Amino acid sequence: AFRFTPRPLDPPDWTAAVIFAFVSLVIVLWAESIRRGGRRAAESRRVSDRDRIDGEARLHDVQSVVAVNRDLANHIDLQGLLPKICRLARTLAGADGATFVVREGERVRYVAEDAMAPLWAGQTFPIDHCISGWSISARETAIIEDVYADSRIPVEAYRRTFVKSLLMVPVHSERGVVSAIGTYWAERHRPTEREIGLLEGFARAASDAIPIAHLFA
Repeated sequence: AFRFTPRPLDPPDWTAAVIFAFVSLVIVLWAESIRRGGRRAAESRRVSDRDRIDGEARLHDVQSVVAVNRDLANHIDLQGLLPKICRLARTLAGADGATFVVREGERVRYVAEDAMAPLWAGQTFPIDHCISGWSISARETAIIEDVYADSRIPVEAYRRTFVKSLLMVPVHSERGVVSAIGTYWAERHRPTEREIGLLEGFARAASDAIPIAHLFA
């Protein structure tokens, strides 16, 4: 009669198992390195794109300021120059309005403006009770994201206007700071470093043009 004799099982092949695990680990690490390399390449492309965009923006800013200087040089009468300054300031900042303010003793007068709706052209305010007066007196740029949350703002004068945010830049001249350029936004806006730099550079160009205009006034 046939008799079956069971044969003991072979011991597990640990060598093959170790090799399989090692190969699997290598594949996983290889795939992870490819994924990380892809992320680094994508990040490098993003950085390169940002650098290119920043470079183009800086070139555009330089071209804008050069164009502004050329434009201001064509205006030798003060009456035509100040509205032009407001239009250029508004364009440079991408703002909804701009004003030119002059100190008159202890008051300031809004002598020109270019805006989506009337602001304060022709009106005067105490120098210590408005943001343009503060900028002129302190010789500093005022950066205000919310006009209703800044103690330097005469709130009642702003309620009837569209203004939510502003940037006020002093105009330095040989006589000191006797004027300022304001730009205004209808929506809450935090002026960027680029906008601040453009407007401060523009104020310097305006200060060079204004004395020339006085000679022909």
